[in-house]
Amino acid sequence: GIERIAYQYLGATIFRPGSFFTEPSHLAIYLLPVFALSLIKKDYTYSAFFFVTILFSTSSLGIITAVLVVIWNFKDFILSKITTKRLLLAGIILILCLVFFIFLKPDIVSFALGKLLTVFGEKSSPRLFGTLSYLDFFRFLEYIFGIGLNQFAYMVESKLGITTMVTGEPITNYSNSVVFSFISFGFIGLIVWILFIISVVRKLPKVYFTIGLIFISVCVTDQLLFNHNLTYLFVILKIVSRTRGFSTAMELSE
Repeated sequence: GIERIAYQYLGATIFRPGSFFTEPSHLAIYLLPVFALSLIKKDYTYSAFFFVTILFSTSSLGIITAVLVVIWNFKDFILSKITTKRLLLAGIILILCLVFFIFLKPDIVSFALGKLLTVFGEKSSPRLFGTLSYLDFFRFLEYIFGIGLNQFAYMVESKLGITTMVTGEPITNYSNSVVFSFISFGFIGLIVWILFIISVVRKLPKVYFTIGLIFISVCVTDQLLFNHNLTYLFVILKIVSRTRGFSTAMELSE
């Protein structure tokens, strides 16, 4: 009905606000590079705004990656300034912030924490490990060359006689881009995709490593191949990889 359409195309869910993005992880994918760039340029007002926005999106990908970006960005400061008292103070501040959010939006916080606790559990296995359980039905050549782009549903139907999932939705190759590349294009496609990821990240200046970290994080948790999210991230990666002047100045100032 109308609610189903709103969920699919507008991301209009009660607990997972996605704006005009189809789901919160897509919102996080768009915000994460901007968040990282604001930290690199030490614009902490915008950084705080983007971090809170990612937190309230309840995207596991967004929250975990944002935390990793913060840790990497401040790793030298943290390692040089860390003491027992400061760790205790940081813990108290974190607890107070969490209590504040719990009172402000208890439903959103509860939902977000629940999702984070199941990232590596049974509920998250389809996204992390995709459709690897179907590899038993692959022939030798399909391991090498894959089954082809968007052929997963036909393969399952022809070999298992299944046309829909338990929920009644069409069968899709729901997985991250790494697993998707393997199932669609076999070991050859997987190797090419991994080499591409490595080559892109290696070309980044050191100061922009967090942009590469975001790219890797999205690749292993979401399906990027042949969609607009890959185009968006790739454009940002190419731009920052060519900003040598600013990068050099930033690295010398550290």
